[in-house]
Parts: sequence; C-alpha cells; structure tokens
Amino acid sequence: MAAVPQMVIRSAKTTFQQALAARLVRIGYIEGAMKIVILACILIFIILCTLNACSQPLHFNRNENQRKLPVKKGVAGIRQVMQLRREVLMAVGPHEIRMPKGTIVDDEYQPGKVIFPGNYACTVTLGGRAITTPKGGVIRLSDTHLVSVQVAGESARFIIGGNKFTFANAMGGEGVSFFEDGSVRCGYLAEDAEAEVAGRRIRLKRKTGINNAIWDDDGFEFGNIVFYPSGALHKGELMDATGLRAGETLRKFLPGKTEWYENGSVHTGFTAHPISGTAAGADFTIHAGQKVTLSSAGTPVIPENVVTLSSISIPAFPGVEFRQAKVRLKNGAVFIQEGSLDKVAEISFGSGDSRAIPFGPGPDGHPSISFYYETFQPVFGYAGRNFTALAGKQEWLIQAGTLMRFHKDGRLQEAVLAAPATVIITGKRYLLEKGATIKLYSNGDVSEDVIQFTNKSHNLVRPLE
Repeated sequence: MAAVPQMVIRSAKTTFQQALAARLVRIGYIEGAMKIVILACILIFIILCTLNACSQPLHFNRNENQRKLPVKKGVAGIRQVMQLRREVLMAVGPHEIRMPKGTIVDDEYQPGKVIFPGNYACTVTLGGRAITTPKGGVIRLSDTHLVSVQVAGESARFIIGGNKFTFANAMGGEGVSFFEDGSVRCGYLAEDAEAEVAGRRIRLKRKTGINNAIWDDDGFEFGNIVFYPSGALHKGELMDATGLRAGETLRKFLPGKTEWYENGSVHTGFTAHPISGTAAGADFTIHAGQKVTLSSAGTPVIPENVVTLSSISIPAFPGVEFRQAKVRLKNGAVFIQEGSLDKVAEISFGSGDSRAIPFGPGPDGHPSISFYYETFQPVFGYAGRNFTALAGKQEWLIQAGTLMRFHKDGRLQEAVLAAPATVIITGKRYLLEKGATIKLYSNGDVSEDVIQFTNKSHNLVRPLE
C-alpha cells in the first residue's frame, strides 16, 4: 500500500478541526438562543403573574389599621385628598364595597368619607335591598357598618314603618343614614310626605334650601326626618297645624320641628293652645305658639337643660310671675336664669339689705332680671320704683327704671341715684349729684371708679374738702 503523504494528512486534519469548531459554534449559538428563549418565557410568565395579581382588587378590612391603603395625593377643589392608586375591595361589617381606582378617601388608614369617581356608581345591600349611589356619589363608613349613602333613582324611595318616603342628597355628601342593622336612621325628604303616627295622618315638610333642619351636629342625625330602629317616626318637620296624640290626650300642634316618642305620643312641638303644668312646685304656662316638652303621659315638663317658657312662678318667689322666662331644673328644684316682669315685684334675697327690692319691667325685648347659677342671686335687674337700699353702713335712694347690678352674694354693686349723696372715697368726702352712678365693692365701700371714670364726663361728682 502506498504511503499517504504527511501533507495530505495534515490538510484533512485541519479541515476536520475547522468543521468541528464550526459545529461547536453553531451548537453554542443554539444553546444560547434556547437560554434566551427560556429566560424570556420565564420573564413573561412573571410579568403576566404580576399584572394578573395587580389587576385583582386589593382585599382590605375596614378596621385593619396596620395596613395602608394604596393611595396617592390629589386635589379636590382647594383641599388635598387621598386617591386610590388601584382598585380596593373593602369589607365593612357584612358589606363588601368595591372602590375603583381614583376613589377619594379622606384618611389613608381609616377612611370615613368615600367619594367615588365621576363615572362609577356604587351598589350596596342594606336592609335586604340594593341601594345605588349616583355616579361620583358619596358614602360614609364606620368600622362596623355603612353610616350613610347618597341615593339615586329607585334607591331613593323607601317604605319605613309602613309609610312611603323619597329622599334627596344634600351638599357635602349626606344622603340617607342607617343604623347598624341596615334600617334607616335619618335623611332629607325630597318631597312632602304623608305618614301615620299613632293613628293620626300627618304631613311632613320636604327639604328646602341647603342642608335645612339639621337635627344635631354629631354627623349621625341630620336632615329633616329621623326614625327609631323600629321604623317609628322620631323627628320631623310638621307641615300643617294638626291634632296629635299626647299621652291619652289629643292636642293641636303648629307647623315646625316636632319630636315623638316611639309609641307615637308627642315629645316636643309647638302648641296651638295654652298648656299649664307644674314642676318641682313651680306653676308654669306655655302659651300658644311656644315650644312645649311633654312626658310620655302627655303632661308638660321642664327639661334638665335651659328652656324658654311663656310664664312661670316658682316657690322661691311666691306670687311673682316671670314671663318669657329662661328656666332650668336642677336637683329637683326650678331655677330662673332670666325673665321679664309685667309689673313691680318685691323680691327679697336674704343677704346685704334684707329688705325686699322692687324689680320692675325692663326695656322692650330685654329681660327684667337675671340670676347667677351658683348663688341664685340677681346679676342685674331694673328698679320698679324709687327705693332705699342699704349698702355697707349707708343708705342710697335708687332711681326708678334704671339698671341695677349685683355681686354674687346679692349685695348692690351698681345703680343710679335718685337723690344726691355724700360719699367717702379713699378717705376724702365727695358729693354725688342726682343721676350719678354709684359703684360699690362687696364690703359696701365706694369704688374710686366713680370719680375717675364713671361720672367724670357728666360732672356729677364734686369734692367737699
């Protein structure tokens, strides 16, 4: 066999090596491409999973204070607000509320007022019925239930206690407020309504103006109609003069804010006829047109807080009738805060001058007399006639019709003189002319203000030494 030349062998070897290298390079490219494809697939899978997760609503319990809502700051009008960056599904008690991206919440930890985007109407289930807000509507939340919901369309129509009512939304986000069980608590009537209360048909006034007839300021009772959890009418705006049940008695009441007990008996209202009553020994009369408070038995009462009465006489001042009196009931006794007198009344306070002081009517529209809460002594009053008052060791003739002021212990503090008087101020004697104002300390000494300020401009004071 002929020998193969070495050059041929080397040439073949080189060709083989080049082919092998080229093949390996191609394999490397393929493997690299496969790795890139695999990594790309993994990355796409991760992105899709992330997008899928982000597209799902964030589940959030209303009372999860530790977890922040996904919010961003925005502007509504002139104030800064918190807006959701993504959709949230919030659980509030038994309710699950969808809040889309762009929903405004007032607080990032515990949103109370929620304002939905202008293209979204929220639907919730309350009291066994679906209630829908208007687009861009408002709801209010607590940790346990929906406090109030703005209503739209058929959602604004309710049957409560067998009566039909249609509600309106007020500026600021108020709509219809609910108890925790989903029954209606209060709201604004969109139209005049008829209702039956304790067998009597009444008409209730609708919403007029902006946020009219607010019942209280705590945010739980608002509007012009309020209900008990049972559905019985609690408060409303009576539209006509109507005969209503007060205990077992039928009384006529005038239009205005009226409040009922749960059994349908009137609690407060404006009486069409005078009503007389007795409380803690005090005899009083509520005249027609005045607000009256009644017990569940239908008898007029004086509430614990300060109220206004048409006329009253109290055991502390027997025989004295105060008109348009502000009074209060405290520890089983009736006290006068202020009142007016139609005629001169002799009133004794048992301190300072033990003699009775003749109080009389004051200027039109102004109370005749006012009293301190702590001591039940007069703060001010008008002299019903000229009379002599004793302060310290000196007697003063007080001018009729002028304003008198008193210290808390009942001693005279300030009055106008009906006759000249000689006084001693800081060891010096002065003459005060008729018409001068006398000012006294609680110990009876004359204040130097009498010389320096009170009577100086009128030249009613003259030194005698």
